[in-house]
Amino acid sequence: MKIKKNIPLEDFSVFIEKFHKDKEFQKKRLQAKVEGINGDLYMEYLANGDEYADSMIQTFVWDEKTDFDLYLSLADSCCYSQNFKKRYTTLKDSTMEEYIYIPYTGCFFKSYFKRINGAWMMTVFISANL
Repeated sequence: MKIKKNIPLEDFSVFIEKFHKDKEFQKKRLQAKVEGINGDLYMEYLANGDEYADSMIQTFVWDEKTDFDLYLSLADSCCYSQNFKKRYTTLKDSTMEEYIYIPYTGCFFKSYFKRINGAWMMTVFISANL
């Protein structure tokens, strides 16, 4: 019988502070496939009448082609901007939701972090700059 070692649980508030300030740390804390929505790309497809626009919402995965680094950097800087508000919500299954937004606008970033083997990992990232 294998005995599992107790893995200490990482405190979310300590994690999220480091996540937005340390790019190297951030890269290590991205799930292999971060799903989500790029609102700018979606609106572009929608404006062009592209049939892919609606299916994109269900299948979108962030990568270099979708400017993931750029949008994450925007979220990082907005996290500390006076124009943006932040809200954190605990969801089921050891998941935290981070909501960075400008009140009364359609501009926001929503991130979901799941605790995997005791460490927080980003699993979903949604960007809307309307």
